Amino acid sequence: MEKGVNKGYPIFIEAAKSLALERENIHFHVVGNFDSSDVMVTDIANRIKFHGRLMTSELKGFFSRMDVIVSPNQPFLLHPGNFDGFPTGCCVEASLCGVTVVATDELKQNPGYCDGEDMLIVPPLSSLIADTLRNLVDHPDHCFSLGVRGKAMSRMFYAPSRQIGPS
Repeated sequence: MEKGVNKGYPIFIEAAKSLALERENIHFHVVGNFDSSDVMVTDIANRIKFHGRLMTSELKGFFSRMDVIVSPNQPFLLHPGNFDGFPTGCCVEASLCGVTVVATDELKQNPGYCDGEDMLIVPPLSSLIADTLRNLVDHPDHCFSLGVRGKAMSRMFYAPSRQIGPS
């Protein structure tokens, strides 16, 4: 979708700009078909890196260098009936690598993650996402433990034995 609105890209950029003003040690990464022409990022250009689309096989290496994934997806914007499930496939991949997930769940599709324990579920508002990320930066042990617990839950929820029925 134009400007990645359904993926929450403008919301993410707005939160990133807010954080970049006050925190010099935060860097942002964008995976997907978004770039600096979709939403103006000149004021954070030295703090944001665009990776383009990555193959699933490339995600493990990418996520091994990340602390948090932000996924402010919004349903039904692309066309009627269109939505990304919760959590998105990318968030599951990130979680399986121990990355803390900060995501929206507007359709209440949570398979059982505990908000605040296994991941952080937020509304699609840049100010609340920025506050959530600010808190994670200020409490790195909490960020790490969310990633560890989220990984364990993702392994359970997405285990092959739960995804594939008996033959």
